[in-house]
Amino acid sequence: MDEQAADAESLAPQTSQCRVARGFIAQAQPQEWPGALCAIRIANQRDAGDRGQSRAAPARLLGLKRPGDVGLRIDNLIRTPEFVHYLHGDDFAMPLIIRPPVPLELYLALQVVPYGGGQSLLLVRDVTRQMRLEAMRKDFVANASHELRTPLTVISGYLDTLADDPSIDSSWAGPIKDMRAQAQRMNAIIADLLVLSRLESAEGEAVREPIDVPRMLERLHRDALAGADRPRHVLLDLQSADGLYGAAHELESAFTNLLVNGLKYTSKEGTVRMRWWSDEEGAYFAVIDSGIGISAEHIPRLTERFYRVDAGRSRGQGGSGLGLAIVKHALQRHGGRLEVQSAEGKGSTFTCHFPPQRIYKQGVPIAASA
Repeated sequence: MDEQAADAESLAPQTSQCRVARGFIAQAQPQEWPGALCAIRIANQRDAGDRGQSRAAPARLLGLKRPGDVGLRIDNLIRTPEFVHYLHGDDFAMPLIIRPPVPLELYLALQVVPYGGGQSLLLVRDVTRQMRLEAMRKDFVANASHELRTPLTVISGYLDTLADDPSIDSSWAGPIKDMRAQAQRMNAIIADLLVLSRLESAEGEAVREPIDVPRMLERLHRDALAGADRPRHVLLDLQSADGLYGAAHELESAFTNLLVNGLKYTSKEGTVRMRWWSDEEGAYFAVIDSGIGISAEHIPRLTERFYRVDAGRSRGQGGSGLGLAIVKHALQRHGGRLEVQSAEGKGSTFTCHFPPQRIYKQGVPIAASA
């Protein structure tokens, strides 16, 4: 065993650890690593000659076989495209969840963590139970939303009728108005839940239909300007005529949620600006506002379902707490990601990044502002 392996063993003397050299299976040694089914060392090819022992269970979960697989590239043994992309990338902040190449109903979470000089460990955990619970939760939310929609529609209909009925005592005007507002809020929450459920249940990437993004944004801009309760300055900055390949309704939902958030949390004298541009690295849509901003500790959790920076203020604004979760899933379906820059009291910038392969070339770049 080399010196670094000895150091790792001294830190955790009883873990099951499959040791791999820069994508090459090198050695396995029983050691303890809490919560890990298998910890794989990623070093350089010179270490690939090391050999040792490993427990059978971790190897079976990963579809690895001893001794034949020792010294082979791990990305040739675990051929899941997501895993290969993850292994050769440089973003290991979050684990990757895959279905392993074994005839079992399993989900494994893989994450690369630093290990010694120029080396890494690939930690592998069985998250099958968590994934099944998550699937049950999604099914429950989708079914409950569908079941609630019909009775809520009936209630809203009766409240609208009562509001317009001149024979109703005027003392009921206030309570009926409040009930209608709450019914509308519940309808909005259910609508967002159904949208989110559809995005979560959709498999694979979004369709590749050509979308005229500048025209879509011009329409959103007109709708924003027509709103009575909006900031004084609502601007549109189109720096590209490019569009996107994707699902128009999903992208419009994402862009609308970002715009509505900007309008909602910006004062009457403030400014909200939409910006669309592209370069050799992809296409970008941003909503920049001069609103109340968000403190740094909240930013990592903004895309969680029902997460609110200020619960009381959000409810007063009528938000469902699902808008940014919808944005995240819509972007993921298009190979994109969301970046948030904000400081409390200094406004926010929400930027959608789309990969170059999603760009739809539909004209000469333009520079227009409104």
